[in-house]
Amino acid sequence: MKVFTKWMCALLGIQGILYTPLFVHKVLHDKAGNFRPAKIAYQLEKKGGGVAIDLKVFDQSFSYLAMGHHAYAFLSEDGKYVLKFPRYHKFRDSFWLKLSFLPDKWKEKKIRAKRERFDFFLKSHEIAGAFLREETGLIALHLSETDYLSKEVRLIDGLGREHIVNLDQTGFVLQNYFPIYGPELEKHIGDEKQVANFFSAYFEVIASRYEKGIVNKDRKGWLRNYGFVYPDIAYEIDLGSYSLTGLSSSARREIKDCSKDFRKWITKNTPQYLDLFDREMEKAMQQKSIAHLDARSSKLVGANLSK
Repeated sequence: MKVFTKWMCALLGIQGILYTPLFVHKVLHDKAGNFRPAKIAYQLEKKGGGVAIDLKVFDQSFSYLAMGHHAYAFLSEDGKYVLKFPRYHKFRDSFWLKLSFLPDKWKEKKIRAKRERFDFFLKSHEIAGAFLREETGLIALHLSETDYLSKEVRLIDGLGREHIVNLDQTGFVLQNYFPIYGPELEKHIGDEKQVANFFSAYFEVIASRYEKGIVNKDRKGWLRNYGFVYPDIAYEIDLGSYSLTGLSSSARREIKDCSKDFRKWITKNTPQYLDLFDREMEKAMQQKSIAHLDARSSKLVGANLSK
């Protein structure tokens, strides 16, 4: 029995030696948000046109904020802007696709799927840039190589490491910073009037987008992909899932489809607001013409983003 115990202790000790570095690496990896400059590097196409932007925005540093499905997000030092870098590494051909012994048809299928996802990603951002700047708080969209910015930006990752990025050669999206919708809503549970503002603002921004003939294919992102400015303005902050429908009439179906998971969350976590949620949703769906959000910019000025 003693021999067995010694062997078990030795085995556990060896496992500890082997797995501790892996555990430490994972912790550091997660803290840094899985960010490395190599993951946002990509050979951008050279296209005509320019990006109108006040370059003074980039005189400050941007610190790691979050990793989304489509991009790494960094928050400006003054807390006013979010700088996003597409996760281009997701669209590159993986190591496995370069192995010669794999079936050509399988590799071609995988490569084609990645190309299609990348094309959809670019098209979605183009749609946001052309039609949804106010609804998304979009300031600048830079997805082509340029030579006139002549500007670098300093990024600080989750571990406090600094990275210098050349903006002419790097794809990026600059947006106004908005507190995330879900956590902001939770802060106001108990204030029925304000909760009603959250619900109506959510439905309003969806309807405004849809009336422009645009759908958002990410139906489950209400908790993380929307921002909120107190007391009553919602924004769609993820630009990666838009497509054109050609429709510009009723937003009823779009509102309902985008609210299914939200309604499930209400049912489970705050059932006392389910009737209020349904009333606000029905009100939005019954409106023949929901006003576009032309007043957003003026409402944003002076808004208390931290409230």
